[in-house]
Amino acid sequence: MDYLFINKLSKEPYYLQIVNSIKLAIQNGRLKHNDPLPPVNLVCEHYNISNIVVIQAYQTLGDEHLITSVQGKGSFVCTIPQFEMDGLNVPSIYKILIDHQIVFHSKIAISTRPLFK
Repeated sequence: MDYLFINKLSKEPYYLQIVNSIKLAIQNGRLKHNDPLPPVNLVCEHYNISNIVVIQAYQTLGDEHLITSVQGKGSFVCTIPQFEMDGLNVPSIYKILIDHQIVFHSKIAISTRPLFK
């Protein structure tokens, strides 16, 4: 949690300070894809702030597709780029994924035959 910075003397809202701290940690490589973020209650206790502040920060980051939250599991960094897939064919999608260094953990089978008759 050493990447979170909240200056209580700043006029910038706390939630934005959290958002900007996490964004900076992602940009600097301190946080990587699938890294867990600290639980809301832990951040609240550490900085003596309301849980609404942390929830708002995490929601803002989620709206910007920088983190994802899984109920019962927590919030995680999500740095895989969001793609617009309309009009793309399989080779071009594959090239985009390779260009962004996205690794495949399973094989994808593609067929031109219909699955159902």
